[in-house]
Amino acid sequence: MRERFGVLTGIFAVATLAAAGGIDNSQLLPKYRSDDKVQYEISRDGSREHVDWIKSLIMVEVRIDSASPDWTVKGMPKVLDHLAEMGVNGVWIPPLCEGSHYGNYGIHTVNARITGEKEPAKRWQALKNFVDEAHKRNIRVFFDVVSWGASKHAPLRREKPEWFGDEIKKYGGWLFDWKNPELREWFASRIVEWILLTGADGFRCDCAPFYCEYGPYETAKTRLRAMGRKTVFISEWGSARKNVFDFDQVSMLQEQHAKPRWVGDAFLEKNLVDMVKSGDEFWVRDAKAPSGRERFYTYMISCHDSRQYLAQGRLYVLGYQAILAPYIPLWYLGEEWNNPVTGKPRKPGEKAPWMYDNKIDWTLLDKPENRAFFESVKKLIRIRRSFPEIFEHFPEDHRDSNICKVDTDQKDLLQPYARYAGNKAVLVVPNNGKELRKFQISIPYERIGLDAAAPVTVKDLMLDRAISSGKLRDFSASIAPDGVGVYLVEGKCSAAGPLRPVRPKSEAKAPQSASAENKEVFAHRLFSPMAESKKTLVLWDNYAAAELLPSGGPNGTGAIRLQSSDAKGKTMRFVVPVAAVRGKTVRFSALVKAEDVKAVAESWKGVKLQIYATTADKKDYNQESMTFADRFGSYDWRKLGTTFQVLENVTYMSLSIGIYQTSGTVYFSALDLSAK
Repeated sequence: MRERFGVLTGIFAVATLAAAGGIDNSQLLPKYRSDDKVQYEISRDGSREHVDWIKSLIMVEVRIDSASPDWTVKGMPKVLDHLAEMGVNGVWIPPLCEGSHYGNYGIHTVNARITGEKEPAKRWQALKNFVDEAHKRNIRVFFDVVSWGASKHAPLRREKPEWFGDEIKKYGGWLFDWKNPELREWFASRIVEWILLTGADGFRCDCAPFYCEYGPYETAKTRLRAMGRKTVFISEWGSARKNVFDFDQVSMLQEQHAKPRWVGDAFLEKNLVDMVKSGDEFWVRDAKAPSGRERFYTYMISCHDSRQYLAQGRLYVLGYQAILAPYIPLWYLGEEWNNPVTGKPRKPGEKAPWMYDNKIDWTLLDKPENRAFFESVKKLIRIRRSFPEIFEHFPEDHRDSNICKVDTDQKDLLQPYARYAGNKAVLVVPNNGKELRKFQISIPYERIGLDAAAPVTVKDLMLDRAISSGKLRDFSASIAPDGVGVYLVEGKCSAAGPLRPVRPKSEAKAPQSASAENKEVFAHRLFSPMAESKKTLVLWDNYAAAELLPSGGPNGTGAIRLQSSDAKGKTMRFVVPVAAVRGKTVRFSALVKAEDVKAVAESWKGVKLQIYATTADKKDYNQESMTFADRFGSYDWRKLGTTFQVLENVTYMSLSIGIYQTSGTVYFSALDLSAK
């Protein structure tokens, strides 16, 4: 059976919403949760950890003194209301330090003009008030931190001349000398201070990973983790991440492209699906690393460094490339209602000024054409928010994103695609032409994992209207010029599931080794931040035996699982730096759950949670407090632990967990090591 149904989709399809009060996406924003309610999601090899709310981010950059009604942070609630209405839950704020633009007086200063306060303490309080207002609206805040140096008028250069190196005229200041350990410590401490004083959620790190590289940011993030603060650090340029940066602002780079362009228009020239699957242009600038293999990437439409807005009233530019694609969308305030560019080149042949200096004209939201565009953008965001199982799916390897090609009869236009999960798929069909087009859209059953022999329903999500149902091969739709059609297909899952791309042998994933870096990250996640020896704990053996479960513990906390199908068992050992514990009483505990651990005659076998030590005279000691009921059988989470007096002449000490010389499954969570 072949059935077709025509509809018109585009900007004007939702224009009437403005008269009816418009779309309000604020209730669709994921609720803000304090750090104690936030979970880390850990990569399989233990080398990466990300806070769970990154998946939901849609970000807009806002310069306070051009967007706020009173040009200060105190007027920002109205801007936050606008972002929440749109469905945006991440706001990036350019530098708020004393000084001009990104030429600043140093990270330790706060701008009096933007905060509207003269006293330093009140300036910090004004920023905290702003962050609190954002959190009330379920919006996360990212402040900008500048690491290249300080402007030529900065008092810091007179006070600490040894912290500075060469003059850099293009920035109007002096570069920091990052070889100076005192500077590195000062900078890391100030980053921590910003989070503690304002309650912000993270930083956009200007120029990173260049100039100061990873060191000060890594130090700061490690300290924040130990304090229980779960923050996100965003590098400006493509970085090797190293568990310091969670994603990049500029994920794609124009240097790889033959034709000079800004990063926001890559998919207007290349096939979006092919770029995702190949990782094309998602390369790392500071290290040799495979392209497009990280979990999170942005698709930035515009920012303060842009010379113009990119969308300019073209809905597919925002929707097709960013909002519905497998990226974290990012743009500069005003893109969503086609705010005009006010800056002009000062003389012929000169580039237009940066968007940083562009004026935000809020009055344009009252004009019908601007309001229609804004309502269409909100509609696209509503679609993304309404199907988190599809659009918040970020696999560990970005190339494995849930995206595939969709075929139409309009071969001269951009490549349509589908995003899918379970028995649903959302088809995204752009019309980058200059006239109304009628599309014949094929349903890619095999690629999206639906049964082609079963009936499906098709709905136009931009119009909230059913198109057709039954055993369909395709359907038709008319899409306005510069618009984008978005269609929900629901059906029955096929037995085979979605078609997975087959990569060349040369691109096959290599097995992950238990590198020293991975081990340290893994150990850090297992142990309490208060553990005195947390930074130097490393896995000694059987690292690969453990399976990380980011939410497998009680109340969704992290856990590890060790399984043994034979009498050999599976154990893991952690080495403890003895200098930190000599002569002290050590307590080692964990929450433990067991499943079908086979009982054996020897009382020392079974579930293992043990402290082991060797002294200088080669004597061995071990201690564990385990009853028979703890060692064997099945039981739900229970707290087990042991206390051990460490001798002064101890030369080696380790902790063991797992199943010893029997079979079964055991889970460990909330491991804690303390010494006093």
